[in-house]
Amino acid sequence: MYTLKQQPEDFQVREITHLMPHEEGSHALFWMTKKFLNTEDALQKICYTLKIPRKYLGVAGNKDRTAVTQQLISVPSALKERLEKLQLTNTRFEFYGYSDGPISLGDLLGNQFKIIIRNLNPWEKPKALSKIVNAFGEQRFSTHNSEIGKELIQKKFKQAVFLIQESKSLLNDKIVLYLKKHRQDFVGSLRLIPKKLLKLYVHSYQAKLFNELAQYCLEHKICAETLPLIGFATEFKGKIGELAQKKLKDEKITTRDFIIREIPELSSEGTSRELHVELSDLYLHPMENDELNLHKKKVVVEFRLPKGSYATEAVRQMMN
Repeated sequence: MYTLKQQPEDFQVREITHLMPHEEGSHALFWMTKKFLNTEDALQKICYTLKIPRKYLGVAGNKDRTAVTQQLISVPSALKERLEKLQLTNTRFEFYGYSDGPISLGDLLGNQFKIIIRNLNPWEKPKALSKIVNAFGEQRFSTHNSEIGKELIQKKFKQAVFLIQESKSLLNDKIVLYLKKHRQDFVGSLRLIPKKLLKLYVHSYQAKLFNELAQYCLEHKICAETLPLIGFATEFKGKIGELAQKKLKDEKITTRDFIIREIPELSSEGTSRELHVELSDLYLHPMENDELNLHKKKVVVEFRLPKGSYATEAVRQMMN
């Protein structure tokens, strides 16, 4: 079985952006290069060290922990010098220029990857694919993410808090202190968590449902260009709609459950997602001896994917 991310340097990612730097603007743009931290944890460390609200930091996408990643972040221009001087372990910042506003999710075009696939037998080689099934990768789910998302959707806030604590969140101490003072106020304790992170839990559950629908369609040769990322406004049409409704019934939830009145910002309307996406600029390097795994081979692959698509899934499908 092949191995990924045996060390962070095995998995390198750089964002592809359409943003062009200006000589002046309301926000300063930085390339943030990091490892051993996912994007949200890195941003939380910046906020903690600089003593600034999370809303001051803009980002176009989330990057994995076990990787060397480069992505653009934005801060109000008044904070430029403070961020330039900031020193964090395994994280560095390179000034890119100014923009007229903060970075948002729409500013990401895609990602460029350079990945070392290790622990290969000589006959195991990646296939040159031009497109992949657009499934969500394992990092979308992390520890309990989709389970936490389902508990939130079902309004089981106490169970959601316990699962978050089991996942060793950086905010666990704050949650514990809050609940000592405000017993049974689990909604209040959840509000200590940044909104973007809370939304990730809900999105993770939606991703789980999407992956299961995609797997069913592939196994049963059901053709579809897109599949729903189910939310409260999802409309069920045709064969895919029937499959999605059955999935919700099996999960014992309804689309209305995606309206979370206790924490309205977590309510999710839903959308659709392409079942397949193009894998472009693929380059497969010749196999070499794997210095980290005796008597095994390694190969380097380089490619591009559109935003929201997962390189771990691309590799899995290339190796399948």
